[in-house]
Amino acid sequence: MPVNLRVHMETEGLDFYKIQNAFEDVFHEGLDKVAVRLEELWREKAKSTLNTSKDAYLAGISVERVGDEIDFSLNGALAVAVESGSDGFDMKPGILKNKPFVNVPINDGSGNPIFRRMSKRSTGWNHPGIRARNLTEQVEKEATPIIDDVFIGLISRMDI
Repeated sequence: MPVNLRVHMETEGLDFYKIQNAFEDVFHEGLDKVAVRLEELWREKAKSTLNTSKDAYLAGISVERVGDEIDFSLNGALAVAVESGSDGFDMKPGILKNKPFVNVPINDGSGNPIFRRMSKRSTGWNHPGIRARNLTEQVEKEATPIIDDVFIGLISRMDI
């Protein structure tokens, strides 16, 4: 035996302009709240995951409302390298800067630095690269429940 269900919504007396404006207000308030919550999540992930690159990464985070969108971006060479990873590279050009040699202090863990001389002929001065942390992917995976929570909360409190 089939089950039939009929729903009728009475529209007489409803102010659709008021409803539309209420939804538009909720939408914009929701975008603002989502931007704040996702930026907080992104920053918390960076603080709990990163060590020496944490400050540069946090300084590179930018969240901006642009019309009906939220623009999340990461700026700065180190921040982007931490996010996406980078290949190894020769550190000598950046350290020598056209000098014939430089004495480089190295912390051996004893509290007393040892010095190692670097010249253009030196070997063993290759940075191994940076492992990608992909924090934006982690934030993206956790975004849907946050967006749902924000908008469900706002819509449930609407008075139309």
